[in-house]
Amino acid sequence: MSHDLALNRPVSASSTAYAATPARFVTDGLQRAGVRGSGWRAAGGDPQWLVVDLQGVCSIESFVLVFEAGPGDPTFVPVPTYQPRDETTGAEILSAAALSFHIEVSTDEKVWREVHRTDDGWGAETRIALDEPVSARYVRLVATRRSNDNPLGLNGFQVYGTSGERPEVTGWIDWRSSGDVPALTPGPDNTVELNSGWHLTMDDFADAALLVKPDADTSRWMDATVPGTVLASLVDQGHFPDPAIALHNMEIPEALSRHSWWYRRAFPLPEGFAGRRVWLELDGVMQHAEIWLNGAKIGDVPNPFVRGAFDVTAVVTTGEQVLALRLNPMKHPGSPTDKGSDGGAFPNSGRLHLDSPTYLSISGWDWMPAVRDRGTGIWNHVRLRATGAAVLGDPRVVTTLSDDHRTAAIAISVPVRNTGATPLPVTVQAAFSGVKLAKAVVLAPGTTEVALGTHSMVDPKLWWPNGYGDPYLHDLTLTVVASGAESDRRATHFGIRSLAYEQDPLKIHVNGVPIFCRGGNWGFDELLRRMPAERMDDVVALHRDMNFTMIRNWIGSSNRDEFFAACDRHGILVWNDFWIVGDFPDDIPGYLDAAHDTVTRYRHHPSIVVWCGANEASPPPNTDAGLRKIVGEQHTGVHYQSHSADGSVSGHGPYHWVEPAKYFDPGIYDTFDFGFHTEIGMPAVPVAETMRNLVGAEVAWPIGDVWYAHDWCTNGNQRPQLYQAAIDTRLGASDGLDEFCRKAQFVNYENMRAMFEAWNAHLWDDASALLLWMSHPAWHSTVWQTYDYDLDVNGTYFGAKKACEPQHVQASSDSWQVAVLNHTNGILRGRVEATVHSLTGAVLSTQKADVEVGPSGKADLFEVPPHASPLHLVRLRLFDGDRLRSENTYWRYRAPSDMRGLNSLGHARVSTDVGSTRHDGDRRRLTVEVRNTGEVVAAMIRIGLRDRRSDTRVLPTFYSDNYLWLLPGESREVTLSWHERDLTSEQPCVTVEAYNA
Repeated sequence: MSHDLALNRPVSASSTAYAATPARFVTDGLQRAGVRGSGWRAAGGDPQWLVVDLQGVCSIESFVLVFEAGPGDPTFVPVPTYQPRDETTGAEILSAAALSFHIEVSTDEKVWREVHRTDDGWGAETRIALDEPVSARYVRLVATRRSNDNPLGLNGFQVYGTSGERPEVTGWIDWRSSGDVPALTPGPDNTVELNSGWHLTMDDFADAALLVKPDADTSRWMDATVPGTVLASLVDQGHFPDPAIALHNMEIPEALSRHSWWYRRAFPLPEGFAGRRVWLELDGVMQHAEIWLNGAKIGDVPNPFVRGAFDVTAVVTTGEQVLALRLNPMKHPGSPTDKGSDGGAFPNSGRLHLDSPTYLSISGWDWMPAVRDRGTGIWNHVRLRATGAAVLGDPRVVTTLSDDHRTAAIAISVPVRNTGATPLPVTVQAAFSGVKLAKAVVLAPGTTEVALGTHSMVDPKLWWPNGYGDPYLHDLTLTVVASGAESDRRATHFGIRSLAYEQDPLKIHVNGVPIFCRGGNWGFDELLRRMPAERMDDVVALHRDMNFTMIRNWIGSSNRDEFFAACDRHGILVWNDFWIVGDFPDDIPGYLDAAHDTVTRYRHHPSIVVWCGANEASPPPNTDAGLRKIVGEQHTGVHYQSHSADGSVSGHGPYHWVEPAKYFDPGIYDTFDFGFHTEIGMPAVPVAETMRNLVGAEVAWPIGDVWYAHDWCTNGNQRPQLYQAAIDTRLGASDGLDEFCRKAQFVNYENMRAMFEAWNAHLWDDASALLLWMSHPAWHSTVWQTYDYDLDVNGTYFGAKKACEPQHVQASSDSWQVAVLNHTNGILRGRVEATVHSLTGAVLSTQKADVEVGPSGKADLFEVPPHASPLHLVRLRLFDGDRLRSENTYWRYRAPSDMRGLNSLGHARVSTDVGSTRHDGDRRRLTVEVRNTGEVVAAMIRIGLRDRRSDTRVLPTFYSDNYLWLLPGESREVTLSWHERDLTSEQPCVTVEAYNA
């Protein structure tokens, strides 16, 4: 029987464009004309050829060619700007059809026989029948004339006929479900999670009329990851490689974002749900979900920022339930390019706002690539909930502190919905920290805001930002009782804290104390939204460990309960953006509804202290007014900021490397002052082991295509060539990856420390906040990160950790003025010692001074005078009695090239004494003493932790300090901690290396 002999067979080609269009896509089975098909795109020019190996001699009867381009499709012309795909909507045809071509066949790939030729091709789908069958193993298409100036593009090459025995092959659309449907998992508050047992398929392969029925056959679907995106499922099931690694994103077709996708889950009605009101809740989908239960359409979720809560009581049955969701992609996904050797940094479309509210960076940005499915999928949780007739909504908790913090007024209210048609008497109750508030009311049909009153708490436990006190959280349980039975229950938490704000620049006070907001921006939490609660807690804990106090959730890209809850636990303030960047229309349907749902959903989190209307712009007038009104009415006392980089705040970098001393010069900032600065950063190359994970099978050194793809964009804001030149100037050019990464950590540490110390030096004069661009990577990157995608830490991390110490001694690298910072709410009294050392450890000079610094304050002391030595160490120590509070070691040079003295310093000898592992619940700790037993300084000692059994890194590991400088005879104790799940062998192996050891 005649069939497609070419399906999933190997393909070779004359050339391939630098795009996600490898030749093998012409035989993958998604042969659709236009943008809905995957396919091959050649590089420019004629002729071009493509060969399919049928992997056996076959009898060939006909061909079907499917070109992306059809009759009349024009040449695509990029806009001549730094963002060449800015105006694309996703409908653009980026290739040409072949007008003149011929097809040849061969049995040995040496001697070819022509079986078809034409000069009258028209593109789209072309069917070619042979007069009589031919025998061949190889089929070659040769195209000599194109329909326009775009490169040749072919979305399908089908070869029909019959064959004998050939090797079995499969492709990325050959899906098989495991058939496993796990039992439902009971959740809190009378819920059942629906986060497993899903199956997934593409719209082209689904019969909508059948799939909503219980007996639908989903054996040719794939198992779906929920929460997760379509692409996450395809990666998890092995159909595509992980796009965060190497050049894998070039092996995943853009066509994923041009299709709708069906999710299906069958399940029994949970025990205890019969006879109650049943709700289906969706916490987040992308972009638009149409929802069916048991064949009945129950509603839509229109965008990724609103929840869906549907009363499905009338459609549930006593038997098996069938839930089906059609996930529709963005209507305007753009036609992005990919970062490459041209140095371009912005591959993305600027027209995604046409689908707002949405993820505006998902077609790429200068810190991430285009996500090929544009995030389509059920990216957040799905659950069933059982209630009575009264249903609780999102609580509002408003806390007010007395000036002396001895009492706190806690006011709680909650919307309660009466789902019936007649008035309903209920009792609403809130319980927290041994306190109960209750109110009996009669609810009219619909939703009523029920104020439970105000409780005055004596000696309350307060929520403090990181470093200023304990971020104490009070568990809150809300219940509503109707007709003598509990109708609904919700468990959450809140923090007792007061907020106050000053302007020009913005200054945030928590519990009466001015907080130096230091931290970083987050874009996407993860490229494919793969962010389980454990990883989320890990990365926010890394921010806490860096002594950060704030994360900016850039254009709301990381909104999810796990993010805010982790920030609550770790004392990290949140500046939360809405979803506006660049040119943006006013009065977008549903935009303010999404904003209202977002604010009420997350307002109980004490970490949220700023809502911002737009990135580097102000929202259009009506939108701005609407957002301000929503925040003012729904999140009492929290600041609304229209613009992320104007008015009482500033931004705009610099985003590239500068000499460390320049950070202390306000002239390099766009407002010529320090202020509340929302974006600053530079490239940050991680350690070599992470870089090897980044490059995968690609060439790691010298810097080339895989680096460019991973944000090493020489024409972008990051300007990595300046960063590389700084490394080379200081320590010499590198011969390999390991050497370069090792040298990079000097620049990472030095510049990151200098950024924050520049703001420390001007604290409260006009400096109130500094946020890195960026502190968290969404994928394997070479720029703008404080730790890497693997969650290993490097010089960037420890430069930030050092400069952001709650109690810190520093010297400004422009003047060597010594200052002490007290980022706590207590008084600091102590003494400072400044010692200058040679590289053999000899003392060259010493200075001392007593110091007293008030809460959230700074004290300037003395200047460290220059020394004739071209390269030496300046060591500062802050003591509180005999207790060392802060130690800060600078390598000071007259010219950057003087650092090359480290290359000829000679080898240090470093010994270690590793203590036993201590158990602290589910965490493990050990202390290692590191000693320099040599005769010269040991430079930038890096401590690591590996699994002795597997010889893999234990990630993340938290270190009390790292990248140490030890004088001859000196030792340091460093404490390491990790989670037991990250070292299941319980066999830790401590590694130690220094630049010169």
